[in-house]
Amino acid sequence: MMRRTLALAVCLALTGISLAPRARAETLGVTIGAIPIYIIAIATLGRGCLSEETAESEYARDGFYAGAGGSYGVENFGFRGTTDNSPGVTLRGGYRCHPSVSGELQAEYFTGFDSENALLAPEVDAWVLTGNSRMYPFTRLLPERFQPYLLAGIGAMHADKETGIAMRFGGGLDFYATPHFVLTAGFAYLAPYEAVEKFDTLSLGAGLEYRF
Repeated sequence: MMRRTLALAVCLALTGISLAPRARAETLGVTIGAIPIYIIAIATLGRGCLSEETAESEYARDGFYAGAGGSYGVENFGFRGTTDNSPGVTLRGGYRCHPSVSGELQAEYFTGFDSENALLAPEVDAWVLTGNSRMYPFTRLLPERFQPYLLAGIGAMHADKETGIAMRFGGGLDFYATPHFVLTAGFAYLAPYEAVEKFDTLSLGAGLEYRF
């Protein structure tokens, strides 16, 4: 029980890091440097949580997961002129350390926002890498196979040869086709800062995850 409580505390700490207002003032180096902390924390959570015996549902169990999917970036750029939206792809991997909490790394790539603005390249591609915290507030209220979630994260964004801090806020729904295969759909608002502060994007996505 002690290890499980500690694991939950660390996951909640990740959520606090994701939501911290002071993140806006951090330098890019500090932000990127913090990403390995997520990896270490996820690995530590894995060791602690896997050693516990629980009576949780097989759909909300502790464990690692990985997934991939497609996304669609709806631009909300702070530039004048016409810019088209962009398709994209996303990869994620993480650890669910509690029925209501998980931590993950997510990488997303938008293949090209076509732009007519003279200040931008004719086609702007962008990538985003964030460490996220997922919260499942309705785990015990809905059928086990349906699991809505809220998400918050922080990391880095690169667009039009510029790189800066980016925050990710959103939510979605996981549907467990089986205890191992999960269909997921969600949205996230990408709020960048510093050199990429004008590249706000709404990301809509769907994909498949595997629970180990």
